[in-house]
Amino acid sequence: ILSGGLLKHNQEAVGLHLDLALKRITLQDEKLQSQGCQLKFQETEMKIQAIQISKIMEKLNEIEKKPEVNSPFTDHLIWKINQFSDEKQKAKNDCDYTLTKCFYTSRGHKLEIVLYPIGDNGSRRNKNMAIYAQTVQGSFDDTINWPMEAIIEFYALDRSGNRRSYISFNTNQTAYVTSFVKPPHTANGYGIDHFVSLSNGNPYRNDTFTVEVMIKYKEN
Repeated sequence: ILSGGLLKHNQEAVGLHLDLALKRITLQDEKLQSQGCQLKFQETEMKIQAIQISKIMEKLNEIEKKPEVNSPFTDHLIWKINQFSDEKQKAKNDCDYTLTKCFYTSRGHKLEIVLYPIGDNGSRRNKNMAIYAQTVQGSFDDTINWPMEAIIEFYALDRSGNRRSYISFNTNQTAYVTSFVKPPHTANGYGIDHFVSLSNGNPYRNDTFTVEVMIKYKEN
């Protein structure tokens, strides 16, 4: 009788252990399934993010290929600088202060015009305005001809719109060409340090200084 009772007890114990083992296996299986679902969800999220990043990069590449909206294509630029007396005062307080204007020419070269309101840091500072030009990186640099070969003319316009001061130079001359090669380059802009005299007061209408820029390309 004892042997039979012991056997029954052992059988019940084995059954109980088997039930516990099955429950543990079931729980582990459920955990694995849950983790698998989480991994699939994370993989899906990563794929969605990768697609979004790819679309953003495509848009950025499209933007980089497009020319700047605010940069006109022209060989005849009129640059009006308002409140010019304030700009001159800023230049007096900061010897490196300049005004800049960028634009695309008709052939796709991007030019930067740099104006020193009271002159650069040379001997003509506080005597004459200085003005310079150079090529800068643009949207068409890989598809246009280099160096830029053109005559650049600067004019200062007075109250009546008449041309007051004048400078002209050929970008293809040896002394200037490094400022007009394919950018980026390390050359400084080329121009003149005595563009307009500062000794004549303010001959400009409504405190507005106007620069006229003409680009004359060499005919092919």
